[in-house]
Amino acid sequence: MRKHAWLVYPALAAAATAVYFVTGHPSWQYNLIGFSSPVAIVVATTVHKPKQRAPWYLFALGQALFIGGDVLAYNYDRFFHVPLPYPSVADALYLSVYPCLVLGLLLIIRRRTPGRDRAGFIDSLIVGIGVGVVSWIFLIGPAWRAGVLATPGRHRRARGNG
Repeated sequence: MRKHAWLVYPALAAAATAVYFVTGHPSWQYNLIGFSSPVAIVVATTVHKPKQRAPWYLFALGQALFIGGDVLAYNYDRFFHVPLPYPSVADALYLSVYPCLVLGLLLIIRRRTPGRDRAGFIDSLIVGIGVGVVSWIFLIGPAWRAGVLATPGRHRRARGNG
């Protein structure tokens, strides 16, 4: 049973998602489904006891921060009785996800290939920069010039908030 226990989470998540859509999309259900991810990571790490647990706890922390950002962003006016400002604390939570995920990945990579791998690092930079340039040229740049990606002030005025 323990060998196939990983199948339980996707089955429960699928059932919870179906209930979410049937019941009219209440935000508390969305947040509960989202929060199940870091809980599942911590439970799996505790059960399987990998040699290096820190990356998995960092992944769980990153997911929890993301869900915290969602909870705050979607319920800001309910919690504080004012519209969500830009930038907000929710944005800080969203941005704090990335260091957790990057550090977790770096710990896994470092364990797999101890020592310096300058060639691999340079290869990764080439690929990363290449993907960034291509996405800028074909996605971000045209959208920015077309006005689809507006500045925060313009975006808020367009929604009627500023």
